[in-house]
Amino acid sequence: MSPASKPAQSRSETVRRRRASESAKRQYKKTTRAAVLVRNLHPDIVARPATKRSMTKPRKRQYNVALGSRGSRLSIPALPIVEMGWRWVSLALTAAMAFVLYMMWNSDNFYIRQADVLGNQRISAEEINRTLNLAGLSIFWAEPAVIENTLRDSYPDVESISVSVDLPNFVTVVVAERQPVIAWQQGGETLWIDAQGFAFPVRGQAEGLIPVVANGSPPQVQGELTADGLSAALPFLSTGMIGTLRMLAPYVPQDTSIFYDPGYGFGWNDSRGWIVYFGKTTADMALKLTVYQGLSDYLARSGIPATMVSVEFPHHPFYRTD
Repeated sequence: MSPASKPAQSRSETVRRRRASESAKRQYKKTTRAAVLVRNLHPDIVARPATKRSMTKPRKRQYNVALGSRGSRLSIPALPIVEMGWRWVSLALTAAMAFVLYMMWNSDNFYIRQADVLGNQRISAEEINRTLNLAGLSIFWAEPAVIENTLRDSYPDVESISVSVDLPNFVTVVVAERQPVIAWQQGGETLWIDAQGFAFPVRGQAEGLIPVVANGSPPQVQGELTADGLSAALPFLSTGMIGTLRMLAPYVPQDTSIFYDPGYGFGWNDSRGWIVYFGKTTADMALKLTVYQGLSDYLARSGIPATMVSVEFPHHPFYRTD
């Protein structure tokens, strides 16, 4: 480099430095004026001069992946970070629950085919299912209380009922049928009566029943209110009358039915030509049987053509001849 070029270069560098200094001063004055203006409007805010970094756009996140070639680099943009609040989570759960309910409501797996019936003896499961008519019903519409009431109204010969409903489509009905002890005939109709005095239609066959032929209805049994304030089902016969029949049954002549008369109570046709009555209760039954034995022997020896004998009141027995 020649000596003549050095002064020229020095002058050009001097000019560039002077221009840079003047530009910096102008930028400083602008920043100072902005800071003073912000300070006057908002004394609590301290303004700082803008830097080059703060004025630039924020850089996007990216990942650098090393390649096999030396000196090569591949930049891959990063996935955005999504922050979900509790409202989005709640919305997602609600949508999921709605979808599940929709699928359960419309799926064939949640529709009843038939009820499983257990404990039945004389009533067939097919008959119970016809009565309930549950086939094709959604399991969510099956109510155990309604099913129980339907069976109680339809089958008086059912003593107890238990119904359970389970997902996806199971309905289980457990019944206990009444066991008849008396066959009551009245007005050309026969009813079965269990040990608690409840009457129900004849269904199938039953052995060892006490046959009774009645020419009138028995006294009405007084009812009681249930826990929900409704009247409970009333028995047809009182437990006292059931006890009387059971006590008389061993003394009834073979192949003979017991008669019932609303006025005289229970009795039977004696082979010697009269009807004997023992009343409606078991009170003094042993004494009644002893008195009748003596009175029937007396009538037979005397040849008295009696048509009716009553020992309902054993201390005052009587007979009729007309």
